[in-house]
Amino acid sequence: MQPKRFLFLTNTCLLISLAFVLTWCRKADDTTTDPASQKLANEFFDVSAQTDATMKIVAGRLSERNNRTAFINKLSQQAGMPKWNDALRITEGGSGIMGMEAKGTVKKKMYAVPFVKPGAKRVSALLMVKVKGADTAYKIVYRQHYPDYGFEETAGQWNARKLMLLFAMMEEQLFGYKNFVVNDGRIMGGKIGDRFRISFEAAQSSSDPNNQLSSLVTTCKPYKSCVYVGGSTTPGSCATRSICKTEFVNDNEPGDWQNFQPDEGGGGGEMTDGGIVDPDPCPVQQGTAQTTWQDASGTTYVLNPCDENAWEPENVINNVENSCLRGMVDAAISNNIRHELVAFINNTFSLNEDLDLMFEDGTLLDESDDATTSPEGTASGIVRYRIRLNSQKLPASSKEYIAATIFHEVMHAWISHNKGKVIPDNISHGIMADPTTLNRMTTAVLSMYPSLDPIVAQDLCWGGLEQTQQWGLLSTDVKNRIIFNNTQHLTGNAGTKCN
Repeated sequence: MQPKRFLFLTNTCLLISLAFVLTWCRKADDTTTDPASQKLANEFFDVSAQTDATMKIVAGRLSERNNRTAFINKLSQQAGMPKWNDALRITEGGSGIMGMEAKGTVKKKMYAVPFVKPGAKRVSALLMVKVKGADTAYKIVYRQHYPDYGFEETAGQWNARKLMLLFAMMEEQLFGYKNFVVNDGRIMGGKIGDRFRISFEAAQSSSDPNNQLSSLVTTCKPYKSCVYVGGSTTPGSCATRSICKTEFVNDNEPGDWQNFQPDEGGGGGEMTDGGIVDPDPCPVQQGTAQTTWQDASGTTYVLNPCDENAWEPENVINNVENSCLRGMVDAAISNNIRHELVAFINNTFSLNEDLDLMFEDGTLLDESDDATTSPEGTASGIVRYRIRLNSQKLPASSKEYIAATIFHEVMHAWISHNKGKVIPDNISHGIMADPTTLNRMTTAVLSMYPSLDPIVAQDLCWGGLEQTQQWGLLSTDVKNRIIFNNTQHLTGNAGTKCN
């Protein structure tokens, strides 16, 4: 039997009128709050015109309870702050609010509200809300409680894998992550010591037009699972699976779900936090203080009890939509390519929670540009290097040319990162034209296309460096050869076609 960790709120109040006016049937004096607590409450329960109506009601109910118990002081420390506008409605269909459906169409719905700690880039907990008819139930789920759900695959039952994927889908929605490393192999049906890489793929299922809460509007979401050893995926180990919303909504959801029942005039007892604040969000659950192991490459890993890093995102984000260019980005940043420039991508960005490398595509302001790199900060103070590929131009080029373009832009990020500040293009281009740096980019291209003529590979890496001092030192014949090879590959008349 799974441990019943979660205690749930019960409510003695009546939701009345089709306008969804919330009326509390027993009034109690609000507790006196200091300015700091009031400020926290204002931020915690902040909703907007864009917030889903159900979430507004949920926030209102919890706000009323907080006036009596001040539970958010502890909850915000344990779980962070709720993102009401980013709540995910897991079930499909139905347009009613809080179970108020048309007669004969009452359905069970479930919502997941992500909690994020200040400055963090991962979801620390989910507030699960279940609605059926006039009944509503809540529970708080922390990411580190995944062992409570078990590792067995049983139809109609939650397990650690499903919980991990639900958290990962929320982090994809909030932060754009596509890839995650699972450090506890048991989650994916392996053992402690096994690691897996999870990659979300393009959704193939039909859309749910009634789901207005999330960019994840599909019934099922495909993902690829690969064995992950020593920082790379193992060839031939990958399998494609899907996670479906229906797997989270059945008659066997874990925990003691308790419905909010309409008050029958009994007056009720003293309100408490109802268990929404877990008294021990991180207990020792795995029978040992710490598990340490080495994988096949000799890399040592530590799995702590109640570890929040049992799965973690990779901070290299591929948001490219064009299928040709997206595949090229995946290939260029693949851990299977053994090259120092690729190692820079994965070691610098994938292992640094405060630093992102994001690839995207679209039309550029200067349509003659192949790509641009823009260092920027984010709302949470994170540094991100945004590489934007020209989707109107590059898909017609050769794969070799696109690879050189990607590594050119990555080199901009490398130079700025190593200098600790944004370096203007004219200066960074001068650094790229230095023989050592040029050779670094050339060997990166050759690591992807070993049969490519090394001279052609270097010529492609000269692309974009025509305004440098080093370019001026080249002979006319060499310049003409570089221009010719770049033109042939840019137009797709040489090399491997992308489309």
